[in-house]
Amino acid sequence: VKVFQQDTQTKPDVGVRTVKDLILRDKVRAVINDYSSAVAVAVKPICREYKTLHIAAISNSENITKINYSPYTFQVVPNSYMQAKAASYAVAQMAKKKGWKEYATLSSDYEWGRSTQEEVVADLKKVAPFLKVKKELWPKLGETQFASFVTSIMSMKPDFVYACLASKDNVTFTEQAKPYGFFDKVPYVGSMQSVTELITEAKTMPRGL
Repeated sequence: VKVFQQDTQTKPDVGVRTVKDLILRDKVRAVINDYSSAVAVAVKPICREYKTLHIAAISNSENITKINYSPYTFQVVPNSYMQAKAASYAVAQMAKKKGWKEYATLSSDYEWGRSTQEEVVADLKKVAPFLKVKKELWPKLGETQFASFVTSIMSMKPDFVYACLASKDNVTFTEQAKPYGFFDKVPYVGSMQSVTELITEAKTMPRGL
């Protein structure tokens, strides 16, 4: 088995060009990608067109397999529907116990962030109808300056924040929010913490998230 490794730069257009080139020039028979759900969604029709096996090995959006189904695309990780279901049930239990009524969401503005946020909000309406969304915040993927998001959330004083920020963005937000005392004042629940974050931020990540 010969492996070809390419960088899609977390950009759907780059992913499409790269995968098409690998299929046509290098004659690859399987494409295993991608960290970005948006790239995986964009690559899917290319793999279908050329009848190439496509395994979404890390990307989580349920839309990779839910929308425009392809018999060549397989997802082998818990998707955003599964993650959101688990998180919303846990959050609902905490909300009932703590008397929470309002919350804000903080989600990366791309396929995975939107898919997860939409599913969580929809689920919470069912399992915790007493909860209301106070604000939806959508930082761009790759955001490096989160101060305005931190201060905005703190000024509105939600009972909690549900966040789905992509890996490095979550690390950046955590690092920039800590000096404001954010995690002492605003419960930050349900957020995905990747294994990479847990390892690299082991000594600095706030406890009790």
